[in-house]
Amino acid sequence: MLIHGDACAANVDRFACALDTGCGFTTIGARCPDDGSYCQSGVCAKTAAGLGVLGTCACPDGGVCFEQVAGSEQAAVVTCATPAPGGGDPCLRVADEGVCKPSAYVTGLCVCDHRL
Repeated sequence: MLIHGDACAANVDRFACALDTGCGFTTIGARCPDDGSYCQSGVCAKTAAGLGVLGTCACPDGGVCFEQVAGSEQAAVVTCATPAPGGGDPCLRVADEGVCKPSAYVTGLCVCDHRL
């Protein structure tokens, strides 16, 4: 797996960001639903250079990068998975990780929540 750019951007919440040395969290003012579903309310980054795409992620052999956000508070752990066969968004084809959506700040990263 290769992460290029700002690896801090893989941290999707304030708690994970704070645990990753050298990273800082900026709230972006997103209104999140009150149903417990995944919603990225800010961005974690090494610098305050803007809120565009901060990095990219790629896995070998047709794999897809994903991060599981449900569970204990910890710094981002990004791993590779092989999506189920088919077309369209590979995040929708990550098996056994719950609901997965593309990251707003890391191209090629799926953010998954197995509680959903």
